[in-house]
Amino acid sequence: NIMTVSNFSKSQIIKKCGIKDKNIFVSYNGLDDIYYNKIPNNKRDIDITYIATFEKRKNHKFLIDALSHYSGKNELNVLLVGKDLGLMDNIKNISNQLEKVKVRFEESIDSEDQIIDIYDRTKLFVYPSLYEGFGMPLIEAISRNCKIICSDIPVFREIAGDIPEYFNPNESPIILTKKIEKALINYKQNLSSNINFIDKFRWRHS
Repeated sequence: NIMTVSNFSKSQIIKKCGIKDKNIFVSYNGLDDIYYNKIPNNKRDIDITYIATFEKRKNHKFLIDALSHYSGKNELNVLLVGKDLGLMDNIKNISNQLEKVKVRFEESIDSEDQIIDIYDRTKLFVYPSLYEGFGMPLIEAISRNCKIICSDIPVFREIAGDIPEYFNPNESPIILTKKIEKALINYKQNLSSNINFIDKFRWRHS
């Protein structure tokens, strides 16, 4: 018997490994209680955050390409958080060429409390990944009431529904640029709409 974290990953196991449907069950990843209980500071002084390991499938370059077309009046404050798996230096190099966009890098976060603080300070969480089995940062960002733009991939539709704004990561990055500019104009969301949604991701339900 196999346990996996999404119906999407279940379908991949069936397709790629030939395992029978009846031998696989799905149990979503869960959020620690601190994500539900910690009082938000709501500073919102970070314009865009992306939390992901620096590897090809995470698609950092697509985000940087989109930011290279940014035409807003104010300089953007961007935070990229994640362990380097070989691509961080390349992303840093192309980020240094951006105009009106300041990109800061954090390779590690010391505590859950610190990462929640990052979400609470974020106006817009952008998740351009090409492939995920679940996508834990997406649920974390929803729980902390970030405005979200993410790739239109099956697992994100499965776990996040209609909360994020979606984009096709195989189309022009300018499409993402326009979505970012529009989202930053009005980044505030109704907190109550997300509380009920994320309740199913409590560990006690898993």
